Amino acid sequence: MKINKTVIVKCLIIGLMIATFLLEPLANIAPVVSNVQVQQQYGGAKVKISYDVTDVDSPLLTVMVLASIDGGTTFTIPAQTCVGDVGWGVSPGRGKQIIWDAVEDIPDVFAEDYQMIVFASDGILGEDNSEMLLIPAGEFLMGSAPGEGNLKEYPQHTVFLDAFYIDKYEITNAQYYQFWLADGGDSSSHRPTNYRTLYYMVEWPDIVKTRPDNPVVGITWFDAQAYAEWAGKRLLTEAEWEKAARGTEARIWPWGNQFDLDIDGVTIHANTWNGGDGYDNKPSPVTQYPTGVSPFGVYNMAGNVWEWCADWFDSSFYIHSPKENPTGPETGTRRVIRGGSWYNSNKLARCAFRMANSPDDRWYSLGFRCVQEFDLTRADEGYDKSNLFALDTRRLPSWDVNRDGMVDVNDLALVSKNFGKSGLEIVGDVNLDSIVDIKDLVIIGHHLGELTE
Repeated sequence: MKINKTVIVKCLIIGLMIATFLLEPLANIAPVVSNVQVQQQYGGAKVKISYDVTDVDSPLLTVMVLASIDGGTTFTIPAQTCVGDVGWGVSPGRGKQIIWDAVEDIPDVFAEDYQMIVFASDGILGEDNSEMLLIPAGEFLMGSAPGEGNLKEYPQHTVFLDAFYIDKYEITNAQYYQFWLADGGDSSSHRPTNYRTLYYMVEWPDIVKTRPDNPVVGITWFDAQAYAEWAGKRLLTEAEWEKAARGTEARIWPWGNQFDLDIDGVTIHANTWNGGDGYDNKPSPVTQYPTGVSPFGVYNMAGNVWEWCADWFDSSFYIHSPKENPTGPETGTRRVIRGGSWYNSNKLARCAFRMANSPDDRWYSLGFRCVQEFDLTRADEGYDKSNLFALDTRRLPSWDVNRDGMVDVNDLALVSKNFGKSGLEIVGDVNLDSIVDIKDLVIIGHHLGELTE
């Protein structure tokens, strides 16, 4: 049988084109948010937010809610004290609901023309093709409580951070290799150092071929900074790192307050020294340990490799740290590193544990990841605005059921209307015992005729 070489060559070319396409990251299809409706519960301070969201390529989303006080011109107030379909891990669907405790976030407001925006993110791709996840704006507890941690972690304090995107994984050998080539390859000043583990010798750039998905290590702070600039990103601040690792619940480790917590039958969630984690005494690929992700879905914030941060280190910085978007001291001799590594015990992998290195140091257990600024108008993310609504977060007593500034027959009427109903947030539950009954009528009768503001 005669072989047509031209056909074979064409097939090979097509095959290579297909393979190249499959190796390229697929572009995210933006979530679609719609039907955002907001209404303050009549006779209560809680605000109900409902919305629909669809996404054809992501089963889990991060949902953030922002409020506008100028009729929708700007959205600058994050709804932080929320329950329901908000934060990371929200599945697409219809009839999603959020209950916002607006009194807690913005007390003593009584105004019209408020508007909310529901923002849904399935992550973005950075210029270096790394997956990045949204960390919503808001407050979190930074540092350790008395009796926990060490002096460098005191005092525990509340920090507000603007929203930002963070690399889902640590920067890999393969990613850093692209930067290194663009910087001149063998002539680049940002070449990772060679090192030896207990099992093998690591030489650059050979490690890219043998372990492309392992985190790049043996790089200085200046190397990490140069990569971040090349990728259109920046190194994250110490505060951004800690929030992304522990969330808003002040977790000790990213997955909870017990290192060997049982999560769906799995008790090993990180790569630490002699941890029986399958990668004893060596780094693991960055996609390992899915049960160890942070509350925002970020991998390996505990163990595997230390991570460079942007800040200079000051062991007493928390005493005078700014409350909003802190960036560390203006000067110093060492840069912050966070997260612990395969070479350290689990105690050093705590979310609040602080360490520092000279920016010129090259450790074989030290890598990095990057962050990128949040942009509300990104075309590859989804959001929608709500109706305009009036907001009342005055701290009025519960016996002013309709919140009109006076206890009168209208309050009695609301209690009578809901008499016998039970559950949380029932209008007319004056004594907050989860049932509307004669006790609530008695309380209103006792205050009848009073002005409440």
